[in-house]
Amino acid sequence: VVYGSDQIWWKSTIPGYEGFDPVYWGEYINPKIKKVTYAPSMGIIDLTQEDKLQIQKWLKNFDAISVRETELCQAIQGLTEKSISVVLDPVFLLSEEEWSKYCIPINSAKYILYYNLLPSKVSDGFVKNLKTMLNYEIVEITGSVSMKKVGRRYMQTVDAFEFISYIKNAEIVVTSSFHGVVFSIMFGKKFYAVGMGNKVGRVKSLLSALNIEEYLVTEEYYNNIDFDKMRSKVNQSLEILQGFSYQYIERM
Repeated sequence: VVYGSDQIWWKSTIPGYEGFDPVYWGEYINPKIKKVTYAPSMGIIDLTQEDKLQIQKWLKNFDAISVRETELCQAIQGLTEKSISVVLDPVFLLSEEEWSKYCIPINSAKYILYYNLLPSKVSDGFVKNLKTMLNYEIVEITGSVSMKKVGRRYMQTVDAFEFISYIKNAEIVVTSSFHGVVFSIMFGKKFYAVGMGNKVGRVKSLLSALNIEEYLVTEEYYNNIDFDKMRSKVNQSLEILQGFSYQYIERM
């Protein structure tokens, strides 16, 4: 049984469902069945001593352990004798060519894709300033449906194929989403990660691993990046990390 990916190890704050879900920590499965993790995440890491003791017990359920972020690895490595690997999000296990097979044509003038998952004044201000400089229209994919957001700018009900297609066909991407960043990297897009507040850890870990921390924006103003020059560096780093992730899968 493979456990992953994304925030399956999220510590819930929903009333009546507080804490971790034991299902995603290998509980309730026959102990004779091999159990491994691939790239689980915890989102915001805020562990009490009680949490650590429980996680220490749960980690014994797994025959092989990998996580998606360096920060999470550092938080739980001391709770197990097993070596914990840091691997890439599974999106990166397919090539750009393989993902492109699922894309559809987007009939639009040049546009900035604004994948606005975590609304903030900083990200709104940034994309507005970027539009002023580039004079491209904005196509906005939102994290929730709002009756106030109407008109050709807003794409509130795109399906999975449309979602990746709008990223692939954008001139530039502005996103407050981890997977907005992931697919922008996969398709070799010019992009900015902006407006993530205390949820920035996952994106920061990925950008740091690829040596492109400057893609993370913390204020409204446009930061000029030589994306073409950076692309070769990203590809080199990504190829190394992909190889490590494939090796983990083969070993487990």
